[in-house]
Amino acid sequence: RLTAHLGLAIAIYGYIVWLTIGLFSPERTIRMGHASVALSLVPLVYLMILSGGFVAGTNAGLSFPTWPLMGDSFIPPALYRDGFLSVFEQVTTIHFNHRMLAYATGLIVISAALHGVLRSHDLRVRIASVLMMAAVTLQIVLGIGTVLSYVNVTIAAGHQSGAVVLLTTVLYWVHSKRTETTPSAR
Repeated sequence: RLTAHLGLAIAIYGYIVWLTIGLFSPERTIRMGHASVALSLVPLVYLMILSGGFVAGTNAGLSFPTWPLMGDSFIPPALYRDGFLSVFEQVTTIHFNHRMLAYATGLIVISAALHGVLRSHDLRVRIASVLMMAAVTLQIVLGIGTVLSYVNVTIAAGHQSGAVVLLTTVLYWVHSKRTETTPSAR
């Protein structure tokens, strides 16, 4: 129930952020080619936030206070031992899934942000890329800190807040990419 509530709250928050960014953005032609690639980041970050809800709701963060290994190995024993139900009920699987989603999200977001910084001619996209890279880097550091501190409440709260900041920067980046100007459009 915690994760369902979190998911609904985050979806509403994301929608409000999207509308707000639209209110303060200049009118531009929407470039759907960029939007389709960029939009894939939003569900990825959303899924990671939901995964974090499962971690918090089951106290799975306490199960492996080590990083980068989970205990003595990268892939812990008894992973998915209860089949599909493990995704929702087994702390080892929940923690492992969150870490794997975090690694994937981190790599994809950093890759997209670097591409935006190095290749875009649109200042909004470059700024959004830097913000997104800073947010994902902070989120990674806070996530590792949360695990290593045995879920210190202050660090864990920062990690949860960081997820919202990351989603916000991703939404801003996506909005910027979908209305990105090119050198010939100036």
